[in-house]
Amino acid sequence: MDARSLSVQLEGFHSTLFTLSPESFVPKGIVSARLGRQISARAVQLFAAAYRSLAEAVFLPTNLYEFPATLIVRSPEEVVTLLGAEPAH
Repeated sequence: MDARSLSVQLEGFHSTLFTLSPESFVPKGIVSARLGRQISARAVQLFAAAYRSLAEAVFLPTNLYEFPATLIVRSPEEVVTLLGAEPAH
């Protein structure tokens, strides 16, 4: 993906981080609160892991992004914190 397109997508992602809550990841109609929490926690972990993979790919020299730090403005750790996720093991 070219740097401009990636930048636009990441801007949307970063603004979305501030509108998400753990409940955002729970499917409607889940009757068990415990199951809902488990689904939410796993979804947040997957979301954070996907961001980590993307960030790592952007910083790989072979992907030729000239200024990767201008594209990935939040570290994967910051995203985990903003999402309230437990780090994946």
